[in-house]
Amino acid sequence: MPKIQYDFDTKLQKKSLDFISQINNILDSEDFRNETMTIRQLHYGMVSRNLTPNTQKSYNQLAKIIKKGRYCGLIDWERIEDITRFKRELPHWENQRVFLESVIPQYKKNLWTLQNYYVQIWCEKDAVFSTINKIAEKYRVPCFSCRGFSSTSSLWKASEDIIRKNKDCVIIYVGDHDPSGVFMPNDIKKRLNEFLTGHFNHTLTIEHCALTLDQIRQFKIPKQFAKVKDKRTMQYVKTYDTTNSWELDALPPKVLMEIIEQTLLKYLNIAFFEFSKKSETEERQDLSIRALPAPTQGII
Repeated sequence: MPKIQYDFDTKLQKKSLDFISQINNILDSEDFRNETMTIRQLHYGMVSRNLTPNTQKSYNQLAKIIKKGRYCGLIDWERIEDITRFKRELPHWENQRVFLESVIPQYKKNLWTLQNYYVQIWCEKDAVFSTINKIAEKYRVPCFSCRGFSSTSSLWKASEDIIRKNKDCVIIYVGDHDPSGVFMPNDIKKRLNEFLTGHFNHTLTIEHCALTLDQIRQFKIPKQFAKVKDKRTMQYVKTYDTTNSWELDALPPKVLMEIIEQTLLKYLNIAFFEFSKKSETEERQDLSIRALPAPTQGII
């Protein structure tokens, strides 16, 4: 993992060095080892260990220290990610053989063809998408970031996809425990059914697997205050008897992945899944033999 130094002039004080040491201890801990993290996730890691208060000021301070630590070669550049900015680029290859060598490993079957369910994973926010997508890729299911309450366009497209699959659909949902997050599953189901009614003869299930009050208590998730301006706050307070809210980001990534995985496995026939994976491997090998003959010896 790269700890690359770019700043050779700054001399960090002991207080900053101790703070950076705490950051690295969290990054190397069992909950976060080998995971890329957002600054917010790392902030909650600090809060849950009582290393810093859960305030905007402490969050801003953490961001500044992380920047200094990275430039001074003390924090791994690859462990902190920015999910809000990304690069788009058309793929290209040196020649035809390199192209085939590149794309053949990407051949993938639909491993859910033999399954009884069509499963998707939906998350309320982009902040945890990369974490959730690891489980989605492992089990080859779609992963969708709602970014708050889903748009009409995105829900219509989702409904068309569900109709095409023509089997019972399960959407595994994860979101904040706040006035918006806890009511999104009902909103998703209600609005999807507006498009599915009369076109879909199977069941639609929304599995709200995180964030729950039991998980909040079990993992000691730090609290926020419910957003007063949210029109659902009064109903939230009445339903849950609290003015507090909790963010999904505060769950350690490995814990969140385990929760989603255990929920998904309820709907997966492992034997069929492994059979499909075996077929995929065999077909990929056959494709390689057909498309990639042994290179000619000598100069071409």
